[in-house]
Amino acid sequence: MGFGDFIDRYFIEPMFTGEGYNLPNTIVYGLALGIGIIASYKIIKKLNIEIDRRFLYSLIPFLIFGSTVRALADAEIIPKIYPFLTPGIFFTVFFLYVPILIISVRYGYYPKLNIIFGAALCVYPIYLLIRGIEHISPLYYTMLYFFVLSALLIPLRYKIERFFLLVFLAHFFDLSATLAGVNHFGYFEEHYFENILINYTGTSFILVPMKIGVLLIAYKILSLLEPLERKFWFVALFILGFSPGLRDLYKMMLIG
Repeated sequence: MGFGDFIDRYFIEPMFTGEGYNLPNTIVYGLALGIGIIASYKIIKKLNIEIDRRFLYSLIPFLIFGSTVRALADAEIIPKIYPFLTPGIFFTVFFLYVPILIISVRYGYYPKLNIIFGAALCVYPIYLLIRGIEHISPLYYTMLYFFVLSALLIPLRYKIERFFLLVFLAHFFDLSATLAGVNHFGYFEEHYFENILINYTGTSFILVPMKIGVLLIAYKILSLLEPLERKFWFVALFILGFSPGLRDLYKMMLIG
């Protein structure tokens, strides 16, 4: 297999066929994600932005936009082209958000301009989403799992930072969409290592203790960092839970 064939087989084809992640692209995308997070942190630090709920609010409309566009592409309501697929959608959202962030901070409109611009981006994709919904039951199953999983946070609510509770909720939302898809709608876990774990144990519920364990370990490690850097990584983890979870829910509602 030549280099071009390798790239096509392990990186290009999975974006369009929906076959999920494999070991080579998992490693490469993980490294690219790490580099992207570090670069984003340097931008945030240079702009002297505080990582707080205002920053998170400025991000959420863009995350909704990205997740909605990704689901619409999966459902072929919009073209399945690289900027609308994973990992291209992350670059699309990044290059939309960062210039607006810089402008809003420089001219004193942060975070209002980010929220308004992000909300405007969402209008047409949300319209297409609502018009294209074929199934409502994925929403019921996802929210049922989410409420049950969220109850697991009760013993932790006084033991970890409030900001990180949002990270838990984002990843529980992602996990809830995964459980709904795998258990009720014939989907499979796209992520390489998680899929191996499900196949080995024979149940998707193995992801619950795995997710909790990974998040607690991440929290302990990140607690060693200085406040700005720690909260930035909290936001990065929030994005990695919220965006895929919303995309998966929307995809099931569009396709079933």
